[in-house]
Amino acid sequence: GDAESAGASPAQPAQPGVAIQVTASEAGQGESAAGGEGDAEEVEGQLTSPARRISAESLSAPGRLKRANTARRLTTEAASQLLQVEDETRSARSSIRLSSGAPSPMRAGAAAQWPREAEEAASRADTAAAVRAVEEDEAARTAQTSVLPALRRFVFHDKHPGAHKALDAKQQDDYFVLEIDDKNAVYGVFDGHGGTHGTLAAQTACSFVKEYVEERFDDLRESATEVFTQAFALAHEAIRQAILEADPNAKADDQGIPVDEDGEACDGGTTATVCAFIDGETLVHAQVGDSSCAVGGFAMDGGEILFDELIADHTPDEASEYERIMTDPELEGKPKLHLVYDTPDLFEGNMIDIHKLNPETGHYEVDLEARRRADAAGVGYKNNRGDRPTICLTPEEGPYGEQAMGMTRSLGDFYLHLFGCTCVPHVQVIPLADIVESLRCPVLFLASDGFWDLWSYQEVFDRIVCEGPDSNRQAVAERYFRENQDKGEAEFGDSADNMSGVLVYLKRPEEHVSETEVNAIATRDGDEPHHHATGDAAAKGADVADDVDDEDDGDGEPEDGDDEWI
Repeated sequence: GDAESAGASPAQPAQPGVAIQVTASEAGQGESAAGGEGDAEEVEGQLTSPARRISAESLSAPGRLKRANTARRLTTEAASQLLQVEDETRSARSSIRLSSGAPSPMRAGAAAQWPREAEEAASRADTAAAVRAVEEDEAARTAQTSVLPALRRFVFHDKHPGAHKALDAKQQDDYFVLEIDDKNAVYGVFDGHGGTHGTLAAQTACSFVKEYVEERFDDLRESATEVFTQAFALAHEAIRQAILEADPNAKADDQGIPVDEDGEACDGGTTATVCAFIDGETLVHAQVGDSSCAVGGFAMDGGEILFDELIADHTPDEASEYERIMTDPELEGKPKLHLVYDTPDLFEGNMIDIHKLNPETGHYEVDLEARRRADAAGVGYKNNRGDRPTICLTPEEGPYGEQAMGMTRSLGDFYLHLFGCTCVPHVQVIPLADIVESLRCPVLFLASDGFWDLWSYQEVFDRIVCEGPDSNRQAVAERYFRENQDKGEAEFGDSADNMSGVLVYLKRPEEHVSETEVNAIATRDGDEPHHHATGDAAAKGADVADDVDDEDDGDGEPEDGDDEWI
């Protein structure tokens, strides 16, 4: 819980429970990092909404952003050249216009000669007109969307062993706050697991990823996926070395798996969820595991609170994760993880697979009949969102005793990685304009499941979205963190999970001018600033139409089909 373990940068100490205010002047000047609306044809995962989400794949190639901007410049030059052709075409069309009556031999010859050339010129002119229309449309859109208003960040962060435990109780969570300047920052949350090395895994990954991304922050502008993929891979290896160094009796086998003195595979791994704000224009989100990150705020046209889980958790009940494992060419012909429901009699032979292959689509999907059998076997629910407990289980024919965990991607967990778990993150790039133009008073929340498992997403954002000065945001954040402890105590007591989270409030400069004036007066007079709170909690929310299965309405089916875009 101290500044060092939280990974604070020297320039901006990250004291737990203390908020940071960062003011960005003229944030987002120039073209957006996503390339603007003119690149729509290159963007995957477009949503039918006023706001756009850009998938990680659409920006994964090195230099993609630079090439996109170059392409626009070349298009502009081509349009200029084609406009000259358009003028020539008008002259050509005029020269072959025939008068009524029989044409003269000369005109007849001209008519025979020019139609093909005129048609080609006309085609080029049509192309020029189309290019010009695209350029004009792009210029108009860029003028409206590429320049963001100056944004301010108000950041609150903390971690706790959970419930009403003593502060020195076992803590396997860690996080960092890296404030680079007024437009750039990185935040990360890591939730360790494993009885022996979970804390070590989280602390090692947290420290390594923070340092690696800080050193290569400039590369995020053009190669975000590569930077985070490499950061997570190297953090994965750092955990391996940390385990071997921490246990002098542990040795790596011929596959690199740390093995303890009893001849069993060492446990220990962590989730990793990292968000980077780049140039006041772009949010980059990288994740493995189930430490979720979500964004929410007030609807622009009223007091309704809206939210979106940005990346689906990497849990065994995600069909896309099961398909990834089943179709991994490196695992062809080899034993793979079992993705099953965590039934009470699982290790007595009652193994219920979560997914089945749909022969019509050729893809895997959740087997609803298997889910009904799991419910009948007493599986129940693991959180307030209606998710059922599921696990990844190593195959019996493996070289070591069975291991299990509740996620399909992680850092560490080396024995499970032998059978299909991976440290490769899901990375996505989102223009900040998509957020600030769709939500009023938006807040980004990245946290361990010590928060998320106690609430529905709606309940979380009903509690943390607020208006008013920063003192109000501070009070709202502190109240929610305390409420989470109380809820953990009431529901789980001493077995409550650790909790760590980072709240990032984004604010436009025109919000709460009176607060700025009051602060200016107080500073001038040498007094502490005086704040007043004006929060509004009476609101309801809506989900987002994406590939994330959202909250259950009681019928036992995924609710994503009923989602509405924020």
